[in-house]
Amino acid sequence: MLGAEATLRQVGALIAEVNIDAMFDGQAEFLGLCQLAYAGGLRYAGNYAQHPAKDGHVVFLDAMFVR
Repeated sequence: MLGAEATLRQVGALIAEVNIDAMFDGQAEFLGLCQLAYAGGLRYAGNYAQHPAKDGHVVFLDAMFVR
């Protein structure tokens, strides 16, 4: 999502799938996504959905950001 600040300034909302568990080399982390969204004028508004593992911890979630 690097370089997306200009695009993020043009949208009213963003739903982004965020991996909490390490699944890919070089994957973005939740904090970095929040910082990028904030730079584009969006704020975190909660989780649209989250997906737990069998032990109950959240593996990935759909984070919502709004203007």
